[in-house]
Amino acid sequence: MKKWNEEGAPEETQAIYRENNLKKTLEDFAEQIRRTMGCRVVMLVSRKKKASQTLSVSLHETTPQNAKKKFSVSSSGIKEWASNGFESFGEWSKTEFYPSEDSDHAASDSEDGPVLPEIIVDNDGYAKLPLRDGIGLKGQQELIRSIFHTSYKVSTGGSRPVPWGVITASPSNYLAPGSVPTGFVVKDPSHMKTEEVNRLWMYWERPSTANKKLVVFIKAKDADMRVTGKSKTKVVSTLDEEDQDRPASFASHFTERTTHPAAHTHETTPDDVAINDRYTFLETLSKSENYLELVDATRDLAILANQKPISERHQDLPTWADWSWNGIYLPEDIHTSYTTLMASLNKLQTCPISGPPSAMPVVLGIGLLYRESKRVIEYEEDEADPNTPFYLPHSAIDLQFLATLDDAVREVLCSVVGHIERLTKEGLSDEDEKVRLVVDDEGVVEKDVESEENVVGEEEQQEQEVKEVVQKGRKRAIHHASSSKSKKPRTEPEVRRSGRARQPSKRNQKV
Repeated sequence: MKKWNEEGAPEETQAIYRENNLKKTLEDFAEQIRRTMGCRVVMLVSRKKKASQTLSVSLHETTPQNAKKKFSVSSSGIKEWASNGFESFGEWSKTEFYPSEDSDHAASDSEDGPVLPEIIVDNDGYAKLPLRDGIGLKGQQELIRSIFHTSYKVSTGGSRPVPWGVITASPSNYLAPGSVPTGFVVKDPSHMKTEEVNRLWMYWERPSTANKKLVVFIKAKDADMRVTGKSKTKVVSTLDEEDQDRPASFASHFTERTTHPAAHTHETTPDDVAINDRYTFLETLSKSENYLELVDATRDLAILANQKPISERHQDLPTWADWSWNGIYLPEDIHTSYTTLMASLNKLQTCPISGPPSAMPVVLGIGLLYRESKRVIEYEEDEADPNTPFYLPHSAIDLQFLATLDDAVREVLCSVVGHIERLTKEGLSDEDEKVRLVVDDEGVVEKDVESEENVVGEEEQQEQEVKEVVQKGRKRAIHHASSSKSKKPRTEPEVRRSGRARQPSKRNQKV
């Protein structure tokens, strides 16, 4: 106990206690000092994640009593301040939780270290590649950030921070070809390691030598674009200004899209969906690439199995993971109990899948969790619908859960793909068997034809022999007839018979 009090609990124990109590403890703390001391508080909290070399940063603050909005989203300037705070605190926390050589290199960029060179821009406003001699890792990361930010300013016409989350999720939608090396993972520069910084920098040296632009944005977030009164169009962005201040791992799941008529809205419940519209409904629940790939794989599995989008009822799955569920929101205990939330996800993740019917409720349950997560993220008290459940603003759904949900999707996807491969192999085996049977049948036919040909050949040979015998007899008859002048040679095989009675020869008469 003394060791625990001095050094803290083991990491495994900390992780369990954190999952069950962190959110509530922070809320209770903020409320306690408000009531007992009359204070207002804003806290940045960082913690390790299960994945190696990753962490989560969250912001907790006092619930406003008189103000309409929380401090972190009260104005555009405060949002930008919060965004910078997330990045800076996350960068500091990484060196605290994961000390390494990179941290040592970064430490070299102290106040007494070299001053970062000024970013020079070309006539179009794009950054030129500066020199990095004598600059440590942290300084080079800041230079990369400045290069991206300068190009983003050209694209947006403003000074909004680069939305690293959405760019990481889909770089080809935002960056022009050639802006980064092939296969390079674009992310917040503060998370780039030494080898990643070197690779990107060396790649940029070639266009820099040719006086070409380093980074070009072909698209920006709609919320970041300066829109004139004449060109305003209604745009719905599931990643709004508040979401951009969240860590990249959270923001990357929700990409922006323009408004368009949809067959299913966020108010649609599973029991409202016709059986032939189920795949379309599943696709509307989330824009996560892995989830949409799971929906496509389940559809492909049904096509291979020649089955309609029917669904089995699993006794072990949550009651809402079924096409008979008629609730617009998930049950209250999903939001109020992190243990219940994780237990439900674990049931979906471990549910045995034997074919399309058993996969359908699993995919539905995962999709509903994605939709519920999106609702929690986008919730704003002053814009909330009056029918919004009271427990939604304080939901247990957080960044760590969303990361775990992504992992579960990948595992379920592997299971479905495994069934597709099995059915494909079985289909190929069936085709091979059909081909073999056809070949065997053709062989039997060929043998029958050969037998018939042999019989016909023998008959023809016999006929030929008969013809030869007849021909020989005919020749002999013709030769005998040619010696008599009283008879003409016959060319017809038939012999004409006289109607008179035949008289015996004189020789026979003498006898």
